[in-house]
Amino acid sequence: MVFLFVSWVISSSKHIQRHEELERKIISKMSEHEPKNPFQDRDGLMGPLVNIREADKIEKLYNDAIEKGCTALLPLKRKGNYVWPTLIEVDKDRANDLMIFREELFGPIAILIKVDDADEAVDLANSTRFGLDAAVFGKDRGQLRRVARRLEVGAVFINEYPRHGIGYYPFGGMKYSGIGREGIGYSIKELTTTKTIVYNYKGYGIWEYI
Repeated sequence: MVFLFVSWVISSSKHIQRHEELERKIISKMSEHEPKNPFQDRDGLMGPLVNIREADKIEKLYNDAIEKGCTALLPLKRKGNYVWPTLIEVDKDRANDLMIFREELFGPIAILIKVDDADEAVDLANSTRFGLDAAVFGKDRGQLRRVARRLEVGAVFINEYPRHGIGYYPFGGMKYSGIGREGIGYSIKELTTTKTIVYNYKGYGIWEYI
């Protein structure tokens, strides 16, 4: 799954510094991890991708972004189907031209985009054909609520990273993400068909109140 970091920055030194700080922290945290064989290293947090084909796909989309002028903050590194965390900085005006922005893939790669305000961030996020999860961080509760309502995704986590409990709340996306809703009770409802049967009891006065 591609992780999209959208940082909105108003043209002031204060907000630019916040963006740069966010960028440094993302790079630092992603650099701490490397893929390992789960059968040999039980402490590893990342394993290999499911097969070579998926690793090849990530490399293809990465190369497409770099060829179109994007900046590799953490360049792609792989050995077979082991792929290290990768981070690309993308210009907001080029995002929709990138294969990595238009296609769904499952691998440790993220893109970072700087925009001017919250509305532009939401419009950019909604411009993809996918909509599984989103996480929004901030202190302005009013703005957080407005952003959460506008995002076209199955779940919005405010000041928290996405996580999926077992049946606590429905899990599933919008548009091309997910298949219906998962979660114990929600799965039953998703797999249940509702049928309405209307029987006309002529002369019984059932509909006289209408």
